[in-house]
Amino acid sequence: MTILPPQVIGSLSPCSSKIRLQGQFPEAQIEVIARRLDGADVTVVTGTYASAADQTFDLDPGVTLQPRWVIRAFQTYDGETSPDQDQGIEVMNEPHFPTEIHPLTWISHPYACGRCIRLGGAIPGGVAIVTDDSGTVLGRGMAIDTLVRLTLNRPIRLGERLHVRHEACGIMGRTRSGREESESAEATQPPDELPPPQILDPLIVCGNRVYLGDVYEGASVTLTRSGLRDRHLCNTKPGRDPYFELGAETLEAGEAITIRQAFPECQPSVDEGEALRDVEPANTLPTPKVEGPVCEGSQHVIVDQLVPEAEVRLINNGREYRASAPAASFAYPIPEPGLEEGMLTVVQKLCEMETETEVEVISCVPPERPVITPPYACATRVHVSNVQRHARLRIHSNRRGWIGDTVACEEEVLVPVPALIPYESLRASTTIGGVGMESLSVPVRLLTGADPLVIQGIILNTDRIITVAHVIPGAVIEIFVNGEFRCSAISGRVRSENGSTVVMEVPIVGELNEQDAVTVRQHFCGREFGISSAVNVRRCRGRIQVGLRCLDEMLLGHLRYQTQWMGRLFRHHEFDVIIVDERTVEFEPTSIECGSTEWNHLRQHRENLGANDIGVYMVEAILPPGSAGGCHIPGARDVLVERPRAIGDEPWTMAHEVGHVLGLSHVGGAERLMYPGRRGWDAPNPTNDFDTALTEDEKRIMETSPYTYPC
Repeated sequence: MTILPPQVIGSLSPCSSKIRLQGQFPEAQIEVIARRLDGADVTVVTGTYASAADQTFDLDPGVTLQPRWVIRAFQTYDGETSPDQDQGIEVMNEPHFPTEIHPLTWISHPYACGRCIRLGGAIPGGVAIVTDDSGTVLGRGMAIDTLVRLTLNRPIRLGERLHVRHEACGIMGRTRSGREESESAEATQPPDELPPPQILDPLIVCGNRVYLGDVYEGASVTLTRSGLRDRHLCNTKPGRDPYFELGAETLEAGEAITIRQAFPECQPSVDEGEALRDVEPANTLPTPKVEGPVCEGSQHVIVDQLVPEAEVRLINNGREYRASAPAASFAYPIPEPGLEEGMLTVVQKLCEMETETEVEVISCVPPERPVITPPYACATRVHVSNVQRHARLRIHSNRRGWIGDTVACEEEVLVPVPALIPYESLRASTTIGGVGMESLSVPVRLLTGADPLVIQGIILNTDRIITVAHVIPGAVIEIFVNGEFRCSAISGRVRSENGSTVVMEVPIVGELNEQDAVTVRQHFCGREFGISSAVNVRRCRGRIQVGLRCLDEMLLGHLRYQTQWMGRLFRHHEFDVIIVDERTVEFEPTSIECGSTEWNHLRQHRENLGANDIGVYMVEAILPPGSAGGCHIPGARDVLVERPRAIGDEPWTMAHEVGHVLGLSHVGGAERLMYPGRRGWDAPNPTNDFDTALTEDEKRIMETSPYTYPC
């Protein structure tokens, strides 16, 4: 069994004095090696021991990283040392001029009475210096990667604007226009009453992390446990879930966990929110999840639904690797020659509990050339599309070297980078299956203007994410509810439309009520752009949960597409669609007659589905030939759909058959969802049919169906 090397996280520069590592076992001996330009190795972190799977280590005394050194990490655990096969992180070039050190981006919103803030776009190892209008220093913080998190020495005052200067390698930065600092938004009053924080995910015995939701930026959060000291954190994670790290004081069965958020220094006081949860005896861990496709030769694989500090094993054709889980999602490195075609089994173990999953490793077509969306000076994110999942993705600057490094979890990603400077040129490089591809070189331009953001689709009162279009990659997105600031985000799941429009999913904090007016705005490089048109919140009528089953990975892609399309249609009529499980199953034959013995056998594959979840099964063909592309047996909770000729063909088939499960019957009128004939709706932009797809009577039938869950 091979111990995997820890992964160096984020970018590094000659200013860096610390290195963040993930994936090491607690109590493993850690060594970090730099390969110099002459090919010789020099140790930069010597013989220290890890205490966590996600930890930051100081460089050895007297060590200074040099440009283009390649940094790799090793761990020794249970008498075994990880192999020297990691590609490592290349140190970017040292800044020599103030104009190479751009002002930072204010990521978190300054709430009056708060003390903690988060800044982006820093040169790794750089320092942020925060002052008030008089120039008094309120706090300093160092960037471990491109982010700075710091706590101020006094509360923020209502209405004031804070200022930050960026220093790196002893040089104080400024723009070409001479601007040395960036200014925050005006500090606003927090809400009079804070919502209870959400405790996300089950609290698992032996777990050492508690993830939270609905926490306001800058709020002080307290975790109270039975018989143990309170723990405190200051939330600097807009758009992301903060968490408590418990260290060796892991969760125990039966104990009570209380979470409170507050702005304790506000006068008059703000009513704090409180949440209570008991730790239940855990029988099983969450099953780890690997999103396909996973390609032969891949040297990284992203595993989701992990429990931090669990031991993770990856088994591929008899070769076994192991490492620790540093977070709920992590990209594990696979030594050369990478994964082999066949099956990949992922096992996670915590205390005496163990779960596993399997995914097929397939032969993939060579990767395409990645595409960089035109970047702008000041941006702290680079948007790259045309990327294969699990591919390593790096961003190179012609002036500063490698400035961004990640493993792609989607086909389009936002890569964190130090703030871009005018007129440098960027290229993106991906590697998967032993094949590398590079994008065309793209110059960094000055932004002259931007379209107002547009909120896409409808917003339900149960939503925790909204979708916005016309995003400037690297801009901070602010969300307002009834005209009052609610939360902000700088990154999220992204996609591009029409070749250039960037669309992003933005998390929202706090409760939404029917008829609330939601607006969004983006600010970028010290400029605020126009606020969007308002979208009023609608009441959620119900939640429909589906499980996807098919015979191979290609069919799973078709199913996902149809599910996304069904989700948009049903959401337009106030119903939420959730995929609770998806998997391929081994089954013969591949062509099935609806209602046959084979169909009944196929329907037995309901693992991980609840009694009222709807199973959707896709096969190569439905017999007899010429069937309508899908079928449903009256009274059944499962439907059968036929493989389309290509993604985009007949996207309404699944929604039509699920409508039958929910109690809908065939109707006349080709504009209706339940019309029995093929209509060929325009799949890429079908909203012109959404308004007439379902009637109020049909929606009432769906709402009262036994297969519709309450919102």
